[in-house]
Amino acid sequence: MVEVKIEKKEKKREEGGEKKEKKSKKNVKESREQNSSDKLNKDTTEKEKNKDTSDKKDQKKEESREDIPTPQKLSQAESELVELINMKRKVDRALVNLEANIYSFEGNYLEETSQFGNIIKGFDGYMSTRPEKKKIKFTEEDRLFSQSSATYQAALEIKKREESMLMEDNMHEGYHKKVSIKKKSLKDKTKKE
Repeated sequence: MVEVKIEKKEKKREEGGEKKEKKSKKNVKESREQNSSDKLNKDTTEKEKNKDTSDKKDQKKEESREDIPTPQKLSQAESELVELINMKRKVDRALVNLEANIYSFEGNYLEETSQFGNIIKGFDGYMSTRPEKKKIKFTEEDRLFSQSSATYQAALEIKKREESMLMEDNMHEGYHKKVSIKKKSLKDKTKKE
C-alpha cells in the first residue's frame, strides 16, 4: 500500500511536470506568435509612415503646381480684390453716414430734452412745478451714444470735408452758371443790335 501511494505520488509529479512543460511550451509558442505579430505591426506601421510621407510629398508637389500664378489666376485674384475694395468702400461710406446721423440725432435729442430732462442728465425737470424757459446747453461729453464709437470723430471729419467740397463745387458751378448766363445775355444783346 505504501508502494501504491509512492507510485501515485510519482505519477502526479510526472503529470505535474508534463503539465508544466506543456504550459511552458504553450507560453513559448504564444510569445513567438506575439513577436511575429509585433513585427508585422511594425512593418505595417513603417509602410504606412512611408506611404504617408510619399503622399505628403505628392500633395506638396500638386499644391506647388497649383500655387504657380497663371494669367487667368492673376486676373481672377485682381477682380476679386477690386470687388472687395469696392465693398469695403461702401461699408466705410455707410459707417460714416451712420455715425454722422447718430451725432446729428443725438444733438437734436439733447437740445429738445434739455428743459425737462433726458437719459443723460436725468429727468429732474419733470419734478419741478415751474417750467424753465432757458435752454441748458449740452457739451460734447454729454454725447454718450456718439462717444461709444471709436471712429465717430474721424467720421465727422470726413463728413465735414465732403460737405465743404460739395459747397465748393456748388459755388464753382454757380459761378460758372452765372458767367455762362452773362455770356448768353451779352451774345443775345449783340445779336439784337
